[in-house]
Amino acid sequence: MGISHHFITATGQTRTNIKIVDDLHKTYTDINEIGVPVSEENLQALEEYVFGHLTKEDFLVLAGSVPVNVPKDIYKNWIQRANQIGAKVVLDADRELLEQAIEAGPYLIKPNIHELEQLCDQKIETIEKAIALAKDLLKYKIEVIVISRGEDGCVVVTKDETLMVEGLKVPVKSTVGAGDSMVAALTHALSRKSSLKEAIILGVAASAASIMQEGTIMGEWETIQRLKEQVKITL
Repeated sequence: MGISHHFITATGQTRTNIKIVDDLHKTYTDINEIGVPVSEENLQALEEYVFGHLTKEDFLVLAGSVPVNVPKDIYKNWIQRANQIGAKVVLDADRELLEQAIEAGPYLIKPNIHELEQLCDQKIETIEKAIALAKDLLKYKIEVIVISRGEDGCVVVTKDETLMVEGLKVPVKSTVGAGDSMVAALTHALSRKSSLKEAIILGVAASAASIMQEGTIMGEWETIQRLKEQVKITL
């Protein structure tokens, strides 16, 4: 596809994640394995490569879990280094990784309601409560908070505005990669100087296009472009 890439090769097997889809009851069960430990040499090689190439024009995406032997403050430390360079960090993590990382002030975070509840140690029963908690997190110098709400869409919170984005009604075949697709699309748009509204529209469309596909198949570009026209944003 012509995408520049660079891998650090480590020993051990890539973990296997199993997704069970129950068409009758419309449930989706995740069984995620724990990945193998990563050597200090591999981790150092990765860090040296990333920060040897990162510039102030770049976006750095930190997403998902980390191997069991990796310190839970690694995202926090990397965000601090990226901020010193002037790069923008997009963070999509949960639990302790998220809790520690926000203290470093990433540019954008994308928690879902459940992850926001864990982070703030509060039950969120209304969207107003979610927005209030998100606004409180802006004190960490986070510029954009995207709260994903599944089929209900998402909410975008910045210091200047709050955007309510309706979910798209599409046939759901698999939820695998829906959040990842949103993060990828958001970053793609923002890195090309699109407005926040344009970025979130692309993100919602990309997420919806992915859940229309089975398994790990991602949404097609033509489908994403068509779905973009259906995304509705209110203030």
